[in-house]
Amino acid sequence: MYKCCCCVLTCLIALSIFAFALSILGIYITLSPSPSFIIHDVKLYAFNVSTTTATLTSTLQITISCENKRSDHGIHFDKIDVYTAYKKQQITPPIALPPRYLGSSDVALWSPYLNGTEVPLSPYLALSLAQDVTAGVVQIDVMVTGRTRLKQGFVSRRHRLNVDCLTYITFGNKNNSSNVVGSAVKHPFENWCR
Repeated sequence: MYKCCCCVLTCLIALSIFAFALSILGIYITLSPSPSFIIHDVKLYAFNVSTTTATLTSTLQITISCENKRSDHGIHFDKIDVYTAYKKQQITPPIALPPRYLGSSDVALWSPYLNGTEVPLSPYLALSLAQDVTAGVVQIDVMVTGRTRLKQGFVSRRHRLNVDCLTYITFGNKNNSSNVVGSAVKHPFENWCR
C-alpha cells in the first residue's frame, strides 16, 4: 500500500512539473518579439567614395517605421540605434533614437540623419563600392539594433533587437523613381525589414 501511494504521489509531482513547464513555454512563445519594421525612403545628401584613401563620406536621412501588430502586449524600446552598412561593414556611426513605448497596434515613425565622414574602408571594399556607384546601384543595409521589453499583464521579457532593412540606392539616370528634393536625392520605396 505504501509503494502505491509513493507512485501516485511521484506521478502527481511529475505531472505538475510538466504542466508548469508547459505554461512557462506558452508565456515564452506569446512574448516573442514581434515588431514589424518598414523603411519608407532614403534621402541622399552626400555619398563620396575615395579609392585612393579608401574612405567614404556619406550623409543621408532615412524614414523608418515600426508597428506593434500584436494586440495582447506592449513593447518598450529601452535602447534603439540605427546605422548603415555596406557589405556588412558599418559606414555610419550609430544614432541613438529616443526610448519609446508601443502599445498594441501602435506605430512609431523615425527620420534620423546618418553621417559618416571619411569612414575608413578596406581597399577591396572601397574598390567594390566605387564600382557599384559607377554601375548605378549600391546596396545599403540600414541596421536597427537595441533592447526591447515585451510586457503582457504582469509578465515582462527582455529581447535583443537586430533588424536589417535592405535598400538599393540608384545613381545617375538608371531609375526614374528618384526625386531631387533640394540638395538631396530622395529614393522612395516601401521595404519590409527582416
